[in-house]
Amino acid sequence: MSAPALKILRRYVYDPLDRLIGVGLLQTEGTQRFYQENHLATELGQQIQRTIFRHQAQPLAQSQSEAGVTETTLLATDQAHSLLKTVSRASLQQFAYTAYGHHPAESGLSRWLGFNGESSDEITGNYPLGQGNRFYNPFFMRFTTPDEFSPFDEGGINAYAYCGNDPVNNFDPSGKSPFWRPWLSSVIVKNPLKQIKQTTVPFKNTISTVAQPVAHAPQSQVTLQKKIPKSQLKAKQRPSETPFKTTADTRNLKIRAEEYDKYISENPGNHPAPPSKYKDNLDRRQGELEEARNRDAPNEEINARRVNYLRALRTFKAQAMKAIQLTNKEVRAT
Repeated sequence: MSAPALKILRRYVYDPLDRLIGVGLLQTEGTQRFYQENHLATELGQQIQRTIFRHQAQPLAQSQSEAGVTETTLLATDQAHSLLKTVSRASLQQFAYTAYGHHPAESGLSRWLGFNGESSDEITGNYPLGQGNRFYNPFFMRFTTPDEFSPFDEGGINAYAYCGNDPVNNFDPSGKSPFWRPWLSSVIVKNPLKQIKQTTVPFKNTISTVAQPVAHAPQSQVTLQKKIPKSQLKAKQRPSETPFKTTADTRNLKIRAEEYDKYISENPGNHPAPPSKYKDNLDRRQGELEEARNRDAPNEEINARRVNYLRALRTFKAQAMKAIQLTNKEVRAT
C-alpha cells in the first residue's frame, strides 16, 4: 500500500539573513515581505499591497491597495500591541483573543496584524515570529518547532512552550526567548517571595538574626532581635538585596545632583571623583538604555531603562559631591 501524497499548503522563502521574505503556494504567485528594523512593514502581492504605519513598535494605521483602490484603516491596539479594533470608512471591526492569542472566527479576522501586533499566516493561522524564525500556533498554544536555546539556556526546559506558559506576563517577539512585560510591574508582582525578602532586608550595616514572632505564639517565646554588624557576617549571610528607595531618598539624590551641577559650573576643572563602582553602575545603566533603543524595544521598557539610568546618574553626582566636600574639608583643616 503506497503512502498518501503530501499536499503542500504553503511555501516560504528566506533571504541570506534568514528572514522570511516570500510566502505563497507558487513562487511566481507569492507575496513579498519587507521589514522596518524588526517589524513587518510591507507586503507586495500580485493583486494586493499592504503597508503598516508604526510609531516605533506601536501599530497605528494600515494602507491596502487592491485593483487600484486604496483603503486606509486606523488600528486600535492595547499595551501589548494586540489589535483590538479597526476603523475605516467602510466598516468598524472588533477583535478578541484568548490568553495564548487564539481568536475564534466569530470575533473577526485581521487580514494582517493580530496577537501582540504580529502578522498571522492566512492559510495556517500560525504566527511567524522573529521574521519567520519560528512559527507559533495559538490554537495549540505552542511552537511548531523546538527552541534552539532549550533546554539549558533562555529557551527553558520545554522546547515548544510559548513564553514559559505565561503569555499574560510575557511576550516573545523573537521566537527564541520570552521577555517580561515591563508595564505590568506596577500591577502584578512577578515573584512574591522576592518582594517579601526585600521587606526583611535591614537598613545600614545591621541584619536581624531572629524572625518576627508568630501572632499566636506565647509571649514567653518571643525573643528580642539581635543585630550583628555586617562586617562580622559571612559572605553568604549578608543581604543581597538593596533597600527600597523612598520618595525622600529620591528627593535627596535630586538635590545633591543639582548641587553638583552648580559646583561644576562655578568651579571648572578637575574635581575628586566618587568610587569607581558608581561610575561602573552608571556606564552599565547607560548601556542598557542604548541597547533597548537600538533594538527598538517597547516604550515601556525604554522608559524603565531611562529611570534606572537617571537614578544612577544622580547617585554618581551625589557621591561626587560628597567627595568634593570631603576634599574641601581636608583642605580647610590643613
